[in-house]
Order: sequence, then structure tokens, then C-alpha cells
Amino acid sequence: MSVFLQLPSEMRGQSREFFHGHDGPRGHIWSGWEVVRPPYSFLSEKQHSHSIRIFNVQINSTVVLLNYDILSTVGERDTAIVKQFTTTADASGHITIKFESVSVHAKISGIEVISHTAHPINMSPVLRINCGGGAVGEWAADRDYQGGNSSDCNHIINSTRVSDPAPNEVYQSERWGDFTYNLVGFIAGTEYTVRFHFAEIFFAGTFIFTFKYTLAGCGTLSVDGKSFPIAAGDATLTTSYHTSQFTATSEDEPWEFVTLVISSQDFRKFFEDVITRFSPVLHLPPSHPVMRALCGIMQMLWLQQEIDEIKLDEMIFHFITCLRNTPGGQRSISWQARFAEADTFLKAHMGEPITIDDLIKHMQLSRRTLYECFHQHTNTTPIAYLTKLRLLQSCELLRVTNWTISEIAERCGFTDIYYFSRIFRKHLAISPSAYRNQLSYESPV
Repeated sequence: MSVFLQLPSEMRGQSREFFHGHDGPRGHIWSGWEVVRPPYSFLSEKQHSHSIRIFNVQINSTVVLLNYDILSTVGERDTAIVKQFTTTADASGHITIKFESVSVHAKISGIEVISHTAHPINMSPVLRINCGGGAVGEWAADRDYQGGNSSDCNHIINSTRVSDPAPNEVYQSERWGDFTYNLVGFIAGTEYTVRFHFAEIFFAGTFIFTFKYTLAGCGTLSVDGKSFPIAAGDATLTTSYHTSQFTATSEDEPWEFVTLVISSQDFRKFFEDVITRFSPVLHLPPSHPVMRALCGIMQMLWLQQEIDEIKLDEMIFHFITCLRNTPGGQRSISWQARFAEADTFLKAHMGEPITIDDLIKHMQLSRRTLYECFHQHTNTTPIAYLTKLRLLQSCELLRVTNWTISEIAERCGFTDIYYFSRIFRKHLAISPSAYRNQLSYESPV
């Protein structure tokens, strides 16, 4: 017998929402018992944040970032990202960078200025500023600014998505507000690359976990373009990190399902762990412990006028534990098979400006699972492995073609020849042109 027969019949076709937490609140929980027919279709767009911090950036009076939102770009707090631009020093040899708040406060963690040509001997080829912080290795203490405030944290910053990232300490500090950097000492009329290092260390993005269980009827679930048929006894697990669409497909029988939606940063890491263990669809009998735990949560939300939040937390953790202990929750595909698919995709597209997000979308894996897969198989990160593939290909092209360095950089997925040359020298301790001249040199990548 279905555990949902314990629920009051008046809940059918209804929903209820509870805002969870006394301080502000820390999240909310929504449950519903829905009965739908075609043309019912519910689309949940991929969401990363509520666009809390939005700002503009100008370099020498030219807008380079308009309505920029760090969280919407990277999807989570404490994650580094770099935005890179080319500019020309003005007639006085100055590069002026202006940060203007649109919503809350503009911010920056680090600024790099990289020359495109050789400097006189008394000038540094690279200027690195730790915005809002002190000196860190080659990064100078904050300087040459007007306005704004400084702050820092002790968070561990994820910089695995960034090529040539700054030290962790740079991302832990920031200058915020409305402020301007007036950088001097450059060659007038000369082009430079300006790299902005960002990491959101204050605001957290929105994480939404949705669990639907079909009681009767049928429908389809589409996750980032891949479709899955849904029938009675099927549970679906989706998050706000993917675009999901639920569609009723039968004219003869209504699609009836119960839904639990939890939006809370506090529970995020637990649900992320659960998501890595399953495909989007899991078949469960109505008497399964997961369904009993779900029914208990729904009963509390619907039948108790005053919610015991400690008890509710315990019930949610019990629900998560039941999911994690479900047979079939273990990874059914080996790391080797997952890596082989990723390796094939990267090799086929490494000449394109692909990102790790493209690989995640292709593999239909969470970011955490993808990184664990690469760590298990290669003891490195996906971006480091992609860089290695591109460098191996560039070595081969340098040996067997007469293409220019710029052409080879582009064909290997490096959109910036200066970045390509820097990465090549970093890994091989030699420039691309010098490598080409040593015809007998074997690739040491």
C-alpha cells in the first residue's frame, strides 16, 4: 500500500511552502501533490544566482564589463574567474580602470597588466596587484587606487577553472565599492593585456533541489536537452544547475505526482553528493524508505501549525540518508568509461574555445563528479588535462607544419598567442619558436 494514502485527501492538487530558518531565512521548502494533463509543461531554467552584486568596469573610459555578475558567471561562491582584455596605454603612459556599482558594490581581487612587447630594463614586464590585500609573492600590495574599501576572508578558493590563477591569498582579499585604479609607468600607445581576477567571497548563489515522484500517469523529463520517460513509481532528481522541463504526455490518464523542493545553501553539499550517485530518474516502490521519509516531511508541513525546525532538519537529513543508501545509488559506470568519454570529447573539440562547462553538459555529470573522475584516472584536473592535450598537439604542429605560431595557437584552442607562449614556456621551459628550431627535441609534456 502506498504510504501516500496516509496523507489527507484535501492535499491532492494543492501545495504548501515553508520558509525555513529564523535568521533571515536560510532557505525554503515547498511540497505539492499535483494532478496535471496535457498541455501541461513546466520549465525550470538553469539558475546560478539572484544577481545580487552587479557592476560595470571601464578601462581608459571604454566599458569592458557591463552589468557584470560574478555569481551568474561561475555559479557559486569562493570560485575564481578571470576576465581578460586588451587595452592601449594613453599618451601619458597611464591605464585607468574604473569600477562602478550597479547593485550592491563593485569588487575586484587582483589586477594583472601584461606587456605585448619588451620593456626597457628598468620596467617590469608584468604588473600584479593584490587588490585590498598585502604583498603575496610576485603580487604587490594594493596600490594606485582612489576610493572603495578593503576586506578579506580565510575561505579556500576554488581556482581550478582558471588558467594561470593568482595565489589563493589574492582571491581572499578584495577592494569593493566605487573606486578607480590609475596605473602609471607604461609605454604610451603600447598595447597591454589586462587580466581581472574575481571571486565572490560574500554572497552565495541559489541552489534548488527538486524531487518528484509519479503516483499515476506518465510524462517526460528533459534535462539540458536529453529526454527521459517517466511512469508510475519513477522519481526524478533535478537541481537549479541544469535546465529541466516536465511535460505531461497522456491524454487518457492525468499525470499525478508529489513534489518536494528544497532551496537552501545549508543542505546544498548533501544534495550535491546525492545527485552524483544517480541518473535524473530513479525507480522506487511506494513503500520504499525514501518515500516514507518524503511522506513524513509532507505530513509535518501540512498538518503541524507550528513547525519544529530542528525536527524538520532531522527529517530532511533522514530523507537524504535514505537516498544515499538506495541500491542503484552507487555509480554504475566505471571511472575508466567516464574518462574515456571525456577524453574523446576533449580531443575532438580541443581546437575550439571549449570550457569545462561544455564538458559537464556533454557528460551530464555534476562538476564534483567530473573532477573526481579526472582525479581518480589522471590525478589532475580537467582543465589541466585539456591544457596538456593542447600543448601536445601544438608540439606536433610545430614539428610537422610551417604554420605561424599564431595559427598553431588558434588551431590548438589558445585564442591569445601571448597566453599560449606563456603556458608553453611554463610547461616546457622553452618558447614555441625555440622548440621549433630544435628539430630533434622530443615533447616533454
